[in-house]
Amino acid sequence: MESKKRRSIRGRTLKTVLGIALFSLVITSVFGVLSMFGIQKEAEDALIEQAKTDLSKTLETKTLLAEQRLIKYTEIVKEFTYYVEDIIAAPEKFDHLDLDSMETYDTGDLVFSFALANEELDWSRFKGDTEVFANIAHRFYPTVAENRNVIQTTYFGFDNGLLLSYDDASEFVPPQIMYYNYFDSNWYDLGKNSDKPVFTEAYIDSFGRGITITCVAPIHDRDGKVIGALGMDMGITDLYDYILDLDLGDGASAYIMDKEGNFITLDDTGADGAADPILQSSDAERMENYSNGLVVRNNMFYAFSTIDSVDWKLCVRVPESQVLLLAERIEKDIISTIILFTVFFLIILSTVVIVAFNFSGTITKPIIDLKKDVGEISGGDLNHRAEVYDNDEIGDLAESFNEMASSLKEHIETITQVTADKERITAELDIATKMQADMLPKNFPKRSDLELFATMTPAREMGGDFYDFFMIDDDHLGLVMADVSGKGVPAAMFMIVAKTLIKIRTTAPGTPAQMLWDINNTLCADNPSALFVTAWFGILTLSTGELISANAGHEYPALMHEGGDYELLISENMPPLASAENIEYYDEKMTLQKGDRLFLYTDGVPEAKNGSAERFGRERMLEMLNRNKNAAPDELLEKVKSEVDSFTGDNAPFDDITMMSVVRKG
Repeated sequence: MESKKRRSIRGRTLKTVLGIALFSLVITSVFGVLSMFGIQKEAEDALIEQAKTDLSKTLETKTLLAEQRLIKYTEIVKEFTYYVEDIIAAPEKFDHLDLDSMETYDTGDLVFSFALANEELDWSRFKGDTEVFANIAHRFYPTVAENRNVIQTTYFGFDNGLLLSYDDASEFVPPQIMYYNYFDSNWYDLGKNSDKPVFTEAYIDSFGRGITITCVAPIHDRDGKVIGALGMDMGITDLYDYILDLDLGDGASAYIMDKEGNFITLDDTGADGAADPILQSSDAERMENYSNGLVVRNNMFYAFSTIDSVDWKLCVRVPESQVLLLAERIEKDIISTIILFTVFFLIILSTVVIVAFNFSGTITKPIIDLKKDVGEISGGDLNHRAEVYDNDEIGDLAESFNEMASSLKEHIETITQVTADKERITAELDIATKMQADMLPKNFPKRSDLELFATMTPAREMGGDFYDFFMIDDDHLGLVMADVSGKGVPAAMFMIVAKTLIKIRTTAPGTPAQMLWDINNTLCADNPSALFVTAWFGILTLSTGELISANAGHEYPALMHEGGDYELLISENMPPLASAENIEYYDEKMTLQKGDRLFLYTDGVPEAKNGSAERFGRERMLEMLNRNKNAAPDELLEKVKSEVDSFTGDNAPFDDITMMSVVRKG
């Protein structure tokens, strides 16, 4: 690194002389410059305050208009929902409309249509309900027609698998039966889990109708239980007309920003020069980075206001140059005057420096001594101390260097100790991780009648998942798949306790349900951290293939009979272990025939997420299993893990991934 130019202490004396000589000149110059800057500052302050007032009024008006429009649409959604709930509460009060006639569906240019969640559902079960719900088409045609510039589609689905819609672009063309699995849709989950109408984030409509938001609300039965959700898709263009259509001068603009960093702004790149709202995304911007009010950044005035109904930010920006045009002209005049002052000042200063330099002197010894002392300290000798005793700033500086050397020495000693402690903890954690891994059985049975393989991949150094298999006696094999709530060391310790209790309990007689009863009560008796365990526990009779199992809040196993496909083994699923005392669990019995395969897993498989927050899901898991029906257990688990890793990409693991594959060979 290039060394700095050495400056002697003579400069200190020189500054004193220059200060006395130039005092009168500086006073005159300062008063003149301050007066000019004062004029500029007053002009800027006045303009900025006016800009703040104007922007605040504009934002207040636009935000109020947006709230009113959104409230209007939530009231429409409420009215739809109340009407649906009236039909549910008293269907006998409504006519059954003829679904075999197209006139039943058409009301003007809007269509009432229906779909089922999957092909396993029997349409005849829902025909009567659909005939009654068809009344909604006639009841709400005026409301929808009046708001056609906004309302695009209204639809409502139920837990029983029936979905009804009302729009002008439906893909469900009656009377053909269509299928659409909406149970995992964001709008359905959001609607069911809300206690009032709420809005989704903005998205691009799949029918080419532009930017859309959806207002969703829960549907209740006559007892107040949530049995479905209603959604109403609305185009953003109408809301844009009320918010973003502003005239703020050259270079000014407005946009809407949601809490996920999406922007609704203008696109004026079309061939006809029209400006339409478009949806953009920017990971660098987030709504929480901006508070309501006005800020100045990068020569722009930014004003923000929250639209509470959708938790969006209304953002307006105006170039600083637009606000400060007059102030800029004043500033140019001030700069010209300052340049004249500077030239005059430099001429006088040069003359004074030449005269003052001849009278300046220096006392350099304390500085030289201190320089040597600092060199010793910076060279690594932290026991060295500076010996400058002058009772002035140099002496204070020497004392500060001495204190710094002492503090630095103590700090280095502390860092050394902390580093040693951290290395020790890391080593102990590595040992604990290995111990946990060693607790899981690795010697998989090699029998003529059974093939089994299992893996556990923790999300952190230590995990809360575990599997187990062990011979209860010569003819009975215990199978365990479990998941402790939480992650890390606490979950791993609770896993050890749960695994040990399960294995100990199998030494006494009882079915899996009876054993889970005892294990649950034992865990509840001493659980200060309020952890819980989901567990699937089964006992397989090797000679007959009989499998008795009980499920304590765990994922449903996947079962494949010889020649068939993997399907979820839906059973009585009770609360997890350690969640409450005296829970009665239930046994499920079945028989594994030759060639049957059982796949056990924890939620780390279906709930793994990719970069778009999409879950791997049970459907994708079953599809993967059915593509590898005949794979050996170890090969099957390796392929499932590879598929999950490929799906999640660079995302950090969502949870521990634990799997077991069992094949009965005869």
